Amino acid sequence: MPRRIFLERNGVELALDCPFDEGMDDYADHYQVYQLPTGTIDRLQRRELTVDEAVGAGIAIGSVRVADVRFDETKRRLIDDSSVADLLAP
Repeated sequence: MPRRIFLERNGVELALDCPFDEGMDDYADHYQVYQLPTGTIDRLQRRELTVDEAVGAGIAIGSVRVADVRFDETKRRLIDDSSVADLLAP
């Protein structure tokens, strides 16, 4: 299961971050969702930013349960981005 995901939805760049919870000694059961500045994903792909820097550049806009994020068969290439749609509603 990916613990950090970067995606673009309707022109908005997002990071989904599922941090390790020291208290539970396990990963959280939700992704914290961050809206990223435009161009962050491109800069990340060009290795101008680290993953931590990219997430840190974002503004927290909510969370989504890990169980609600649907992945493709490989669990690495594609997700159904409808799980974040409510966070971007006007």
